[in-house]
Amino acid sequence: MFAKGYGKNNEPLRGYILTFVIALAFILIAELNVIAPIISNFFLASYALINFSVFHASLANSPGWRPSFKYYNMWVSLAGAALCCGVMFVINWWAALLTNAIVLGLFIYVSYKKPGYPNSRPALLDLVNSFTKNVGLMICGHIRTAAGLGRLKPNTLVLGFKNDWRDGDMMNEKSSGMKDVIVSIDTSKDSDADSSKLSSKATSLQNSPAVHK
Repeated sequence: MFAKGYGKNNEPLRGYILTFVIALAFILIAELNVIAPIISNFFLASYALINFSVFHASLANSPGWRPSFKYYNMWVSLAGAALCCGVMFVINWWAALLTNAIVLGLFIYVSYKKPGYPNSRPALLDLVNSFTKNVGLMICGHIRTAAGLGRLKPNTLVLGFKNDWRDGDMMNEKSSGMKDVIVSIDTSKDSDADSSKLSSKATSLQNSPAVHK
């Protein structure tokens, strides 16, 4: 609910108000030594999540992740995430537990609101994986708007094939009151009198009880 945007720039005003209320609540405590461990732990949690996100993007070969830093290494990012988590407990263990509980709760909430796990169709995943070859982008989930990664947008949709499509009712069954009529027409250059014979012949065929499909 806090992500709802307003105005031409789609500004999340509800999120701004929530941030203001949280910041004001900590300021009104008026004890810097009390709020410092909590604030430090949340900063360290943010750094840890950023480092782990960078590590995960590198490990998954994400096409949108192209680090320009010359000496970048994904294992350094993983070590940075682990060190941030360690320092959180060194500063204040109860604040670290509180921070981790809040972060875990937010993660579970987001995962619950946006599940999108196509567990029932593994064959489709294997097929698309043969297309991407760990280079292209494959998004698995239910159909939603605003999907993608940065400027990359999905351009391929994979659907399952109906194996028993020949057994459908609309293909092979017709109403008992309907009959197919086959009329042979001579396309030679005849007079108008001959065309009247054709129409009478078609009428007699249509009314005949022995009509072949």
